[in-house]
Amino acid sequence: MDRRPESSGRASPVTHTCDALHEGLVVNVRLRPITADDLESVRLLRNANRHAFFDDREISIDDQRRWFERLPERPVRFLVIELEHRVIGTISVANTGAGKEIGNLVLDPQYRGRGIMGWAVAQLTAEPGLYLAEIKVDNAASQKVFAAAGFAPDFIRVRKHVE
Repeated sequence: MDRRPESSGRASPVTHTCDALHEGLVVNVRLRPITADDLESVRLLRNANRHAFFDDREISIDDQRRWFERLPERPVRFLVIELEHRVIGTISVANTGAGKEIGNLVLDPQYRGRGIMGWAVAQLTAEPGLYLAEIKVDNAASQKVFAAAGFAPDFIRVRKHVE
C-alpha cells in the first residue's frame, strides 16, 4: 500500500481507487480517510446497519461529533468508501497488541455483492503483518468478506449476560 506521513507522524493511506460495476457501468470507487464533512453520511450508514455492530446503540449527531474529535488520539485509521463523491461505506484498521484489527465494515445495501468491501479489506491487509477481525456470529456477510480475503477463524468466544 502506498503511504505518506501525516503531521502526527503516523502513516496514512494514500487514497486508493478501484473500478467496480454499478448499474452495468464501470465506476471509480475510492477509499480515503474520513473527514468532518463525512460525519452525517457515516452516522446514517452506521445507524441503519447497527445490528451488525457489537455496540448496536443508535449514534446521535453529538455522539458522532465527539467520536470524531477523539479519533486522532486513538491508534486507528478510519476510512470511508466513496463512489462518485458519495460515501457508501466505512472500514477501519486499528493497531492492537494482538495485531492490526480490521473493523467498522459497513456498506450501503445497494452496493453489496459487487466486491467493493472485499477490495477495501484487501487494500488494508496488503502489507506484511498479522491481521484480525471480530465478527458477530450472525453477520454472514462480513464472515464471507473476511474468508474471501484469506482470514480463518482461530478461536470462538462465548459469553453469558446475567442481570
